[in-house]
Amino acid sequence: MSSKENPVSAWPQMLVVSPRKVPVPALPIERPSINTSTCCAEQSQPEMTPMPDSTALGCGFSKLPVANALELAASNSNEAQRRIDYSFNLCLKRTLSLLLIKLMYIGLYPIYQEELLLSEHHQSLPLKALSYFAVVAQVGSFKRAADKLCVTPQAISIQMKALEQQLGVALFSRHASGVVLTPAGELLAEYVERGLALLDQGVTLAKCTQKTHFRINISPWFAVHRVLPLLETFESRLSDVELFIGTQVAMSDSDWRSIDLAIQWGFGEWPAEHKRLLQRDDKYLVCAPALKARSVLSKPEDLQHQRIICTPLSIELWQRYARTLGIDLLRERQFLIVDSIASQVEATKQGLGVALVSDNVAQQGVAAGEMVMPLGDRALSEINPSLVPGYWLVIPTHCRQLEIAAMFESWLTETLAIPS
Repeated sequence: MSSKENPVSAWPQMLVVSPRKVPVPALPIERPSINTSTCCAEQSQPEMTPMPDSTALGCGFSKLPVANALELAASNSNEAQRRIDYSFNLCLKRTLSLLLIKLMYIGLYPIYQEELLLSEHHQSLPLKALSYFAVVAQVGSFKRAADKLCVTPQAISIQMKALEQQLGVALFSRHASGVVLTPAGELLAEYVERGLALLDQGVTLAKCTQKTHFRINISPWFAVHRVLPLLETFESRLSDVELFIGTQVAMSDSDWRSIDLAIQWGFGEWPAEHKRLLQRDDKYLVCAPALKARSVLSKPEDLQHQRIICTPLSIELWQRYARTLGIDLLRERQFLIVDSIASQVEATKQGLGVALVSDNVAQQGVAAGEMVMPLGDRALSEINPSLVPGYWLVIPTHCRQLEIAAMFESWLTETLAIPS
């Protein structure tokens, strides 16, 4: 290799470089030894111990310039040895200096690149400024926002100016009494609020990853009146379990696959690992007094000329009821399907049709003069006990937490005094 070439380029096979920790390889170099006795004996033609080639040293330089030093060694061995040491050390220092320069470049460049990327990322998403902006948008004042965030108003002002400069739009109209959001500011505030809420939700869920998840779906009425008021006593028994409770009325197959337990209204016709009737829901046929007064409604056949008010789940109940009475009902023309029991009761009180409502609701409505029982005060259980729906506890076949499901059933039975 020529001495004019860059000596550092001769080292590529010896470099093992990490972006942060750069090990310096040990150089396989042996110091040459000098036979000075021979040099002194033969003054006319001194013999020189051969020096290692540049390839043996691994430094990429030409052979060491030590010929003059060896000639002087014939008369003074100490002086020859000193000069050889000096030349050897000079070569080694130069090689190591160039090597370290190259290693520093290779090691520090990725760090610079990483810091540059992080800097660009923070410039594109200034989280601190956006969090300050959300508070300012909420309170409408830099000073009040500063008090809420425990910083100075100047810090808030600096962050808001930097945010406006980065976005290239004005976010506030500044007044003596405070600030007002511009249209661009109102739009940004809406998205920032959603984003911060999503971040908060993500942090909360991340904290819950170590807990066991138990998912329950409960029919809305049963959840509000029977379970939720007492649920805290069950949660206190299982501090390491995270409960997720839904209140869907109708559940699809995918919904069933995502839960561990359900309390549903119906007739118990679900494929399940285990199911149990918790509470029967007896019904009465009712209507508004005004509807009874203006219509012929005294026998079952008269129902064929009335509007039927029901929920999506109670359509099957009406079909069973009609078969028991021996009448035909036209679902497309007669059924007024509402989304909840509360809507069903209110529509009935307004005289929009007839309905089958729970026994306690019917009795309260009759006592208040808001409802009447046009076909008599006979409950479904008196007409045909198989017509009566109820609230069922259902454990699906795929339940992943059978032990917790059994504990929940035991707690519910004990708390609500349900007969076993």
